[in-house]
Amino acid sequence: MRLTTWCVLFLATAVAFCSAPTPAAADLLPGDLNADGAVNAVDFTAWSDGLGDAYSVDDYLAWQAGYGQTALSLAGAGGTTTPPGGPVASVTGVVSNGGIDWSVFFTTASPPSSIATELVLEVEDGSLVTNSVVIAPDFSEVIAGTNIINPGFNPFVNAVTEGTSTHPSVASALATGQVDGIFAPLGGTTFSTIGPHLAVTFRTIGDEGFVRFGGLTAQSGALFSLTTQTVVIPEPSATIVAITCFAPLMIGRKRAAA
Repeated sequence: MRLTTWCVLFLATAVAFCSAPTPAAADLLPGDLNADGAVNAVDFTAWSDGLGDAYSVDDYLAWQAGYGQTALSLAGAGGTTTPPGGPVASVTGVVSNGGIDWSVFFTTASPPSSIATELVLEVEDGSLVTNSVVIAPDFSEVIAGTNIINPGFNPFVNAVTEGTSTHPSVASALATGQVDGIFAPLGGTTFSTIGPHLAVTFRTIGDEGFVRFGGLTAQSGALFSLTTQTVVIPEPSATIVAITCFAPLMIGRKRAAA
């Protein structure tokens, strides 16, 4: 069963949704109270000036934990679709404790909308913590109202598989060479807000390497290709990385079942 077969279960009543920007990296950096992309003494001053009014002790603890971190935005493909109105996805990463905690988000500019996707993620060979992959509650590995696990065409094994799977030391499905891969055929609830809506989290070890992502997504029975993006992680530092974003291209409204 291919994406067009099962995505209709999620998207039969979905309305079209448009591209929308994802949050700035600074917005994802705890303790950055003045949103300048760095957690430093300036934020402590802002906290002390606003204590009891705008800020609390919890904000201080967030500043303390994040002190010295800097937000960095890495360019991706932008937020355009062909034709206009396709879904937008983004990946962010936070360097912490000798690794990077990654989060995958989807955004819609025209809620209510639902999302179905055959998401392919690749990282440096040997870096993926395979048991760290978690699907967010608003997305699902089970088709709503059934006991059927989401199927999709898994390019790492060249066959239809069910549910999210990890693939250590496998040939890249999006480029060349050996990688650690994640395949996630996901379906979401109908989202009433723009987002971004968290879909997947995972962790890699080390603070160098790359992340690559692509695949297919669908809305209202139409398929879109998610343009492959590869971003190299910068030199080791306490950094938030923001990678923006899929640029889906319309590839047709029908796809033959496998």
